[in-house]
Amino acid sequence: MKITNKVRATFIAAAILAVCLSSCDKPKKLEAERVKLVAEREQALAEIEAINKKLDALGKLGVRWDDIVTTEHNALSLLTQANTEEALAADKLQKCTDMEARLAALRAKIDTYKTEYAR
Repeated sequence: MKITNKVRATFIAAAILAVCLSSCDKPKKLEAERVKLVAEREQALAEIEAINKKLDALGKLGVRWDDIVTTEHNALSLLTQANTEEALAADKLQKCTDMEARLAALRAKIDTYKTEYAR
């Protein structure tokens, strides 16, 4: 089978076209990625600006970020203290329950003693 110049030229043109088409796709993908990243950056900057405006508005109302953090810290401290006191109360309740059980047993013995010796 003899390869003619026309077949050879067609094969070379197809190979060059395949290489060009595969590499032509990259710039389009990179441009799309760049556009996407620019849009995400703009959105992030808009969110930062909105947060800054909210913080400025809070500052104008007399609320400072330090006050918010301090209030949150105080709330967490109160919650921790309440949990500690609840644990202590549960422990005291358990001790009282145990004491009542021992006193009930002692009362039963006292009642038995009274019935036997209180003639």
